[in-house]
Amino acid sequence: ARLNTIAGHVNPGLREAPNHMTAQRRSPITSHVLDVALGKPARGVPLELTIYSGNSWITVGRGVTDQDGRCGALMSESETLSAAIYRLHFDTKTYFLNQNISKPFYPYAEVGCFRDR
Repeated sequence: ARLNTIAGHVNPGLREAPNHMTAQRRSPITSHVLDVALGKPARGVPLELTIYSGNSWITVGRGVTDQDGRCGALMSESETLSAAIYRLHFDTKTYFLNQNISKPFYPYAEVGCFRDR
């Protein structure tokens, strides 16, 4: 079951959704955020998915992590990934401020990925 979950995250064509998502279809890009300092999921992290087009970044979707630290609705489940550069922007400052950390060291984190097919 764990391999199906991982494979589903890596290959958007596989639509076997993990238990925390709907049984039908899910967004081709999802996220799972963990607060390793506290040893638990990071609930309430705002994030934004963008795609690079021309000379600028275009917002594809926005979301906030749930109680399990997951955000599975950044794109419509009917959308497919096109060949492009994608970026996930995590607003960690908001998360840390909500944890009563007034001056977070990391105000944001970004992850980029490239889809070539």
